[in-house]
Amino acid sequence: MFLRNRTLLDALALILLCALIFLPALGTERRILSREGRHAEIAREMVTSGQYVVPHILGEPYTLKPPLFNWIAAGFFKLSGQTSFAMARLPSGLAATAMALAVYLLGIRLFNRRAGEWAALILVTFYLVALWGRVARMDMLMASLITGALLFSSRTADARSRRAAWALAGVAGFLLSAAVLSKGPQAILFYAVPMVGLWRCQTGRWRPAGHLLAMLGIMLALGIGLWAVASSISNPGHLRDLLGYEFENALVRERNTWHLYFEQLFIKSAPWSLFGLGALWLAVREFRTRRGSPAMALAVSVALGVLALTLVKNKKNHYLLPLMPLWALLIGWYLDRAVTLLADPAADPGAKRLCRWLFELPLVVLLFLFAVAGLALPALWLLLPVEGKAVGVVGCLLVGLLALWAGAEARRRRFHHAVGGLIAITVFLTILFVPLMDRYFWRTDASVAYAEQIDRLVPTGAPLAAFGQDDDDELFFFSLRRPVIFLESDEALQRFLREPGPRFALVDHNMQKDQPEWQLPGGLRPVPLVALYERPPMKLFEVGAPPAAN
Repeated sequence: MFLRNRTLLDALALILLCALIFLPALGTERRILSREGRHAEIAREMVTSGQYVVPHILGEPYTLKPPLFNWIAAGFFKLSGQTSFAMARLPSGLAATAMALAVYLLGIRLFNRRAGEWAALILVTFYLVALWGRVARMDMLMASLITGALLFSSRTADARSRRAAWALAGVAGFLLSAAVLSKGPQAILFYAVPMVGLWRCQTGRWRPAGHLLAMLGIMLALGIGLWAVASSISNPGHLRDLLGYEFENALVRERNTWHLYFEQLFIKSAPWSLFGLGALWLAVREFRTRRGSPAMALAVSVALGVLALTLVKNKKNHYLLPLMPLWALLIGWYLDRAVTLLADPAADPGAKRLCRWLFELPLVVLLFLFAVAGLALPALWLLLPVEGKAVGVVGCLLVGLLALWAGAEARRRRFHHAVGGLIAITVFLTILFVPLMDRYFWRTDASVAYAEQIDRLVPTGAPLAAFGQDDDDELFFFSLRRPVIFLESDEALQRFLREPGPRFALVDHNMQKDQPEWQLPGGLRPVPLVALYERPPMKLFEVGAPPAAN
């Protein structure tokens, strides 16, 4: 009972911590990542059109990704009654929280409670996780569902009864099929490699149990098959276009240097990546003495995942997200084992000596750097021309003092306290990072600012149409927060202009440049917009109004 209560308390504390990291300023419009506007707009059009089976963007079917993330975001739009970035990003924040809980429970199952606690806290302080847990895109959702599928698969290995094993396998299959529906078939690869390795460690067999494979296949066939049939009926050729994109264009779209993921794994998981070399060394060492080492399975899964991503020409650093839970588990296990090894008088002297170089040295260096930065940066905060300097000064001083205390604990050989202090520092900085950056260093996106202007200029209830829109305008249209009629042809535009009553039209800037023969129809009066640091995405015209007086 005590263990259950302890687990419940840890889970509640972790949920509260994730709320402090992922929820503040969730609806900010100062920093909007690429394609956030696209997926928010898809969800908005689902709500306004009622077409949920086939996602649409700017009135056209969207065939690049499956729709699960958009379904969830649309559900939050309907429940809240508002189409905002906060609601569009909430699925990612909840997914990141669920992923942290799954890592905590996996850490307990594979290692021990302290390793699970440290792994979960390390995960949410990875820069990549802290950032993408606040982004209206499906990558965090897919990573979370894969981690959940791994958790239930591992529980299947030692289920108390056959009925429980089938039920756990069914949940794992359901989560895996949801992961595929969130982004695509790559979810199966990110799940299969660690699942086989962890199954081998738990059972001594490479081949997973038949009931697990059967339930995975059944759930994948049901979950994906039902949507595939429905989408093909609603939009013939939809599945063909989706698979064509996933296995052709998506593999070569964003080309980057071949070594991108090796450096980004280090950068996006800093400062914890400084312990990565020690984690790999200790995993290999334990594998030599104990073949069923979960740490080695995690290390191999991360290495194979990075290698697979490297071999694909399409490279973006957020593709590392499904590997981050495995990386956090490995580092959390390593920190726990290193602390135990250094405290054990009977441990191998050679191993302890190497552990001091790979664990103690990075720990002390990090604490020293945090202490120096925390005590020196208050002077910089006082020089910055910003408001709320007291928050920055107090925050830096707290980091510096906490680093000094953790360093003193490391000097007394109380390394578990020192690691706890380092975790507390990174958690504190992660909580403060986004609100501070949002307030002092980011500015409102130009598309959002122009949309706010147009909302003020166009009366409520007046029809608003768009002609010549393209993919770059997705953020702009979502920020309008009002229904837009998308006109796909000159004839549709002419019909809109002939309808009675005051109305407004948005026309793309590049219409005449892209189509020199195209002429702006008569009866349109340009509505001037206040110039910002970028030109407006589309020009605004009022229909049927008299010419402006000179």
